[in-house]
Amino acid sequence: MSTRNPSKETMATCNPTQAASSTTQQTLTAYTPDKTEVILASYRDGDRLDRIAAAVDADPRTVARELRHADMLAPWDDPRTLAHLYHDYDHTLQDLADTFPDGPGPEMMRRRMERYGIERDNETLSQLLQAANPDDVGDPLPDAFAEGSRGERA
Repeated sequence: MSTRNPSKETMATCNPTQAASSTTQQTLTAYTPDKTEVILASYRDGDRLDRIAAAVDADPRTVARELRHADMLAPWDDPRTLAHLYHDYDHTLQDLADTFPDGPGPEMMRRRMERYGIERDNETLSQLLQAANPDDVGDPLPDAFAEGSRGERA
């Protein structure tokens, strides 16, 4: 049984049969094979969805749909998948990064969600610190912060 907040509709939970807005009208526009090939080739070359969308004068969700139909879209690049996992399954950014081991880390997940217009709950600094992994930084702690050291000078 799903418990969902009806006042908090997301891209993942919106009814696709609702009246089409102006951005939805652009989504429903059929692509020529040339545009589809440009989308597929650009994604293969490593371009981001928003840049591909700008190049073909389309909405990023439309580009994502085309890539999804071609079975090329990585799940961490799919706005629908990210919104679904974040809002419907209450994943944190770290959970999203852990879900896709070959994908980007939590900071890149945050940037993608912002880029795709996915609303995020404001996480407190305490929550962010708890979710942080010291290995993400990559640098070892300086000797002054080593266990047992209180900053005394030798």
